[in-house]
Amino acid sequence: MDGPNLGARSTEGPTFSYLSENDQLSLESLSTAVPPDQIRMIQSINTLISELTLEKEELMKALSLESSQCSELQELNKDLTQSLKLKHKDWSF
Repeated sequence: MDGPNLGARSTEGPTFSYLSENDQLSLESLSTAVPPDQIRMIQSINTLISELTLEKEELMKALSLESSQCSELQELNKDLTQSLKLKHKDWSF
C-alpha cells in the first residue's frame, strides 16, 4: 500500500472513500473490520454532524435576517436624525 491514500483500492483490508465534503463515510466496507459498537459510534457521530449542519444553516439564516433588520434600523435612524436636525434648525432662528 502506498501510504494513507483513503480513496485508493487495495487488497489489504477495508477501504473507504469520500465522495465530497458533505457525504458520510460508507460503513459497509468497514463492517467486517470494525466492531459493531464502534460502527454505532461512527453512525452517532455522523448523525450529530448532520444535525449540527442543519442547526448551523438555521442560525445563519437567522443571523442574516437580524443583520438585514439592523441595517434597516440604522438607515431609519439616520433618516430620523437628519429630520430632527432640520426641525431643530427651524426652531432656532
